[in-house]
Amino acid sequence: MISSLKRVVIYGAGMMGASLAHALRHHAHFSGEIIAVVRSDRSAAALREKGLADTILVDVDPTTLAQYNPDFVVLGTPVLSLVEMLPLLRLDCPVTDMGSTRLAIERAARGTTLRFAGSHPMCGSENSGPEALVPDLFVNRLCIIINGIEEAVVDRDADLLDSIETFWKELGMHTFRLDATTHDRIVAGLSHGPHFLSSALAMTYLSDPLLLAKNEESPCAITGGGLRDMLRIAGSNPVMWRDILATNQRPIVDFLKSFRNELDTLIQNAERSDTDWVLTYQGRAHEVRDRIYGNARMGNGSSANLIPATHEASSSLVVGSENAKPRILSLDGPAGSGKSTVAGIIARRLGCLHADSGAIYRSLTYACMQLLGEQASPEEFGRVFLEQTPDPHGFALRVDYDNGKQLHYLNEEELGLKIRTPSVTARIRYIADHAQYRNRVNELLRELGAKTALIVDGRDIGTVVFPDTPFKFYLDAAVRTRAERRRKELIESGMEAPSLEELEKQIADRDEQDRNRKIGALQIPPGAILIDTSNIDRDMVVSGILAHLQEQF
Repeated sequence: MISSLKRVVIYGAGMMGASLAHALRHHAHFSGEIIAVVRSDRSAAALREKGLADTILVDVDPTTLAQYNPDFVVLGTPVLSLVEMLPLLRLDCPVTDMGSTRLAIERAARGTTLRFAGSHPMCGSENSGPEALVPDLFVNRLCIIINGIEEAVVDRDADLLDSIETFWKELGMHTFRLDATTHDRIVAGLSHGPHFLSSALAMTYLSDPLLLAKNEESPCAITGGGLRDMLRIAGSNPVMWRDILATNQRPIVDFLKSFRNELDTLIQNAERSDTDWVLTYQGRAHEVRDRIYGNARMGNGSSANLIPATHEASSSLVVGSENAKPRILSLDGPAGSGKSTVAGIIARRLGCLHADSGAIYRSLTYACMQLLGEQASPEEFGRVFLEQTPDPHGFALRVDYDNGKQLHYLNEEELGLKIRTPSVTARIRYIADHAQYRNRVNELLRELGAKTALIVDGRDIGTVVFPDTPFKFYLDAAVRTRAERRRKELIESGMEAPSLEELEKQIADRDEQDRNRKIGALQIPPGAILIDTSNIDRDMVVSGILAHLQEQF
């Protein structure tokens, strides 16, 4: 689909539109022209600076789009603007959009001759404008394709639906077809309503000025991570949310009333003298959370399971006789997706070892830097490394474990944080790209996996190192989220941290390198269960994985 497109118009290149332009510009099979329509000179300058469009138009009349001869059009304006625009368009190519509510848009499209099929990529952000683009915004996220106005009445051309669906899939999205009426009701509860609740929570603090004042006086925010997560979306674009409420008012109001009823029940219980009710209440809430963020959002149809959470010894992962082969769980994903942290927690929960393959590559990188010198730049180091290429078996490198923690020894010196410096990070790609070194790390992992149950994380564990394991997971997260995590990690470790923008660039560049490596390229293993960790904490990720693992034993 994407490879056949010659001229794509993105009308409304805000955060999502700019992210779409970036995804197309960097897509391996897209070589066409991108025409972006923006509302301001500032947005045009941002797109021009990033080189995201061949032609940038500012506030043009939508009726003139046909003169640019597009073969695919994506509309990315707020919903009410879309409703007004659709009857004005005179296009004979496939047209889709990225609107958050559907019924009003679908009704507006009915009076036209457009080849229109609506889309809702569910990957928005509280940030707006092309400056807030996310390079991998659409990867491993859900796009709902609208196949009609009411349930069981599919009134869209099948070929058109297939084309629109394929377009989003080729950008890395998962797709799900719904009618507009059902979409709006479901999304009101799972997306729109919670946004307004976040704003309501923020407004609650105006009733107690002392909370805000003392928090502002404190050298660090008194709040915990939970409040930060709950208030994050309160910063969303007001215009977008005005349009969403205007076009999906009744389902949103119904959800808010249900929440009010539940809140009243919570208050009544909290006023009771006994507090044992909290145990049942929180337990049921935990179950609902897992239903929403567990099997329902993390799967790709796989039913892979391992064992229940336990603190038993690692033999609990071995099925059958004492000579049975130990179980291996692979956890792949890009840098900063949280896979090492999650793998460590799951290993402790399951009573087995966590093998951090990235840390082994870091140790070998550090060893090569000690032998060859750090050199003036990563590129110079890479040149020297390729010229001399030390034998990876020649290093006195040892991997050991202390109370479940993976330790790395070079000449019997425990390396600790020495392998986590930015200098090692900048040079690791030369080691990780070399066949001899990858083979050496894979040997170490397979030797360990032959002896004990193992949780292994990396970028090719489920595809190359342990391709036959039935227990495969793939973690991902937005570039901005991963940059924030990396910066926090560096600061908490007492190391100098680059700016967030620089870390974003480093991570985006590394993603591109990892996906295009000739050896051990980052890819989703066949049959792996996909988990996007951008907006969920590590406990939710762990719970989701354990929910998949629990049924077999």
